[in-house]
Amino acid sequence: MLSLITAFNAMAYDFSAVCSTGQTLYYTITSAENKTVSIVPQYPNPNFYDIFPTGVLTIPDNVIFNTIHYQVTSIGENAFYSCNKLIGSLTIPGSVTSIDSGAFSGCNELTAYMVDPGNKRYSSSDGIIYNLHKDTLVACPEGKTGSLTIPSSVTTIGNYAFSGCTELTGSLTIPGSVTSIEEGAFEFCTGFTGSLTIPGSVTSVGNSAFSDCKGFTGSLTLPKLVTSIGDWAFYGCSGLSGNLIIPGSITSIGNSAFGYCTGFTGSLQIPNSVTSIEGGAFSGCSKLTTFSVEPGNKRYSGSNGAIYSLLQDTIVAYPGSSTGILTIPGSVTTIGRNAYSDCKGLSGSIIIPSSVKTIGDYAFTDCSGFHGSLIIPASVNFIGKFAFINCSGLTSIYAYPIIPVNLDTDIFYTWVFEGIDKTKCTLYVPAGSKSFYQAADQWKDFLNIVEMTTAVPGINNTAIKIYPNPVTEYFQIEGIEGTAKLILSDLNGKMLLQKQIVNNEKIAEKNIGSGSYIVKVVTSQGTINTKLVKK
Repeated sequence: MLSLITAFNAMAYDFSAVCSTGQTLYYTITSAENKTVSIVPQYPNPNFYDIFPTGVLTIPDNVIFNTIHYQVTSIGENAFYSCNKLIGSLTIPGSVTSIDSGAFSGCNELTAYMVDPGNKRYSSSDGIIYNLHKDTLVACPEGKTGSLTIPSSVTTIGNYAFSGCTELTGSLTIPGSVTSIEEGAFEFCTGFTGSLTIPGSVTSVGNSAFSDCKGFTGSLTLPKLVTSIGDWAFYGCSGLSGNLIIPGSITSIGNSAFGYCTGFTGSLQIPNSVTSIEGGAFSGCSKLTTFSVEPGNKRYSGSNGAIYSLLQDTIVAYPGSSTGILTIPGSVTTIGRNAYSDCKGLSGSIIIPSSVKTIGDYAFTDCSGFHGSLIIPASVNFIGKFAFINCSGLTSIYAYPIIPVNLDTDIFYTWVFEGIDKTKCTLYVPAGSKSFYQAADQWKDFLNIVEMTTAVPGINNTAIKIYPNPVTEYFQIEGIEGTAKLILSDLNGKMLLQKQIVNNEKIAEKNIGSGSYIVKVVTSQGTINTKLVKK
């Protein structure tokens, strides 16, 4: 089948041609010697067309450019991305030997693929593309409707094979012949309902394999042969419920692998086989109550319901259903990516201990329950992107680094404090540092920047009093209901004492020298701050 040449653009493609069904397609020459071409989008970044192809498309097996016949052997990555006006069936010629990932992504009006019977690499059945021997399922059209039957010959469900097939409905049955579910295989298949059964034959679950399949319900059983759960593998599968059990075969759990699986409940144990847990693996799992780590794990440990590194110097994940005041252990030097993200039940202030050097990306994202102060000690030298985004209850930030932590923005808008009212939230900084913060990216967005030695806030709750002040040997705090957390710091933010206290408890700190200190009392009603003078 022959096409006629109509255009040329060397920057994004080598030439374009109108095919027999009337669409303009774009080509790059993949081999001048073998005279082969690949179909590509007109503009690759982003994938875009001046005029998107429409109607029923038959892809040609060869085209002519400058009197030379070229064979069409490849359909490139995202070649027809978002060509949602292509309708009905699409015919693939016998010359095609390669169909890249996402070639037809977003073509949601296509209902069937037809592969020429003479093709030596691919075949089709019931409108779905397979490899020649039908052991790899390559692509299902996004417009296909009704129930799905995967043949028992299939061992591999390929990259993005069913991605965006929202019109497929009913239960999904994966045959026992399948050993590999690859990247994006069923992502955004929102029409599937009922339980998700992954057969015991499966050994790998790729990135985003079932991402946003919200219709699946009931418990999830992971096969015992699987060794890794890919990034975003079950992200947003909010209908899955019950206890999530990680089998002892698993060695790695990817970034956001179970993120926002809001139906999982109870406790979750990390087996001793796991050596890698990426950031956000369980973020947004708002009904998980505790994490534990099986004894003998050589990479991770559990404490107080959270996951830490083995030496407990990195906090990895905190249970999403946690409530009350947060205490970060003094052993922690790194707050990991997404460690506390979406823990909406945490309240009071965010007090970062002086041991911490790194606050990872998204560390406290969407922790809207915090109110009062954020304490950033002088030890912190890195704050990741979106670390405190939507912590909307914060009314003050105490930043103790003399030189502001670098929060340079880039084209991806890595805002750290987005969602905090910078017209009302006061930023307290060390003496002599105000001009530095006023000039620093993101820090300068706070309208009220106050140097701490001239404006250490006094007690803002007259029912709570500290006495005696100045102090010689010990002091007491009056007016506490129940218990509270006390933090004693020097003016550089170094934490000297942290403990739970009750009303009128004597607090002795004989090891501190004469001078001024900051006392913070964290109660369920908020944080009270005052200056303490030691004679």
